Amino acid sequence: MMAWLTSIPAILGALAWIPHLISVIIKILEKPRLEVLSDNWAEIGFTELGPIFNPKLAFYAKNSSVLITRITSRVTHESGRETLFEWQFIVDRDGTDDAIGLNVTRDEMTVALIRMQSPDLIEKAEKVNRAYQEHLNHQTRTGQMNLDDFLKAKTTIDRIDFRKNNPLFEAGKYTVVFEVETRHAAIIESELVEFEVSQDQVNNLAKNKDNFELLEKTGILKEKYDKSQGWPQWSWEKVKIKKAANNAVNQTR
Repeated sequence: MMAWLTSIPAILGALAWIPHLISVIIKILEKPRLEVLSDNWAEIGFTELGPIFNPKLAFYAKNSSVLITRITSRVTHESGRETLFEWQFIVDRDGTDDAIGLNVTRDEMTVALIRMQSPDLIEKAEKVNRAYQEHLNHQTRTGQMNLDDFLKAKTTIDRIDFRKNNPLFEAGKYTVVFEVETRHAAIIESELVEFEVSQDQVNNLAKNKDNFELLEKTGILKEKYDKSQGWPQWSWEKVKIKKAANNAVNQTR
């Protein structure tokens, strides 16, 4: 009897934790959940901005609304070469906006085309573009601008070469992991998907390299440029998106 009585404080102490444990369990169950689903098609390209990956994604929030603050995709070729793409623009029914944030209302489907570029290439391009712009500003300010000479200048050639040497998509299979960051902690369920690029598609995208010299002329002359001399024509390709065999990717943010 005495032994049982002495254990009462311990029992009462354990019982005191039950409300807290229940609260923790409820919070886990009520934690915002975000499902990320991919459309059956995505767009790939190659421009002066480098390789472009534009997937169309659907977002569904459970338990509460979710504010997305960043979306990236890790696109890995079958050879193992990985490219990280980051959202730059959002295209939805309201138009095109800079990718600053995307609000997903609870229990409603939000669909948007996400235009993505390589943040690594954006950073590398800044140095090349800065030197180019400084030279352009100097030539304009001093009244020394001569288009033919400027197009042959080192800063212009460096920029054209940099753009031409940016990595193209390769022929073969790619896998894609979508990674989503949110303002508040959320359980994120996304799909592991894949797509294939043919050699014909690669060759078609490579033709865009021919635009880079012409792009310099149109960029400098602007409205003074005679379009009868030609205008940059960009090739884009659609790729079919399929779920990978192991397609569930869970993240907690």
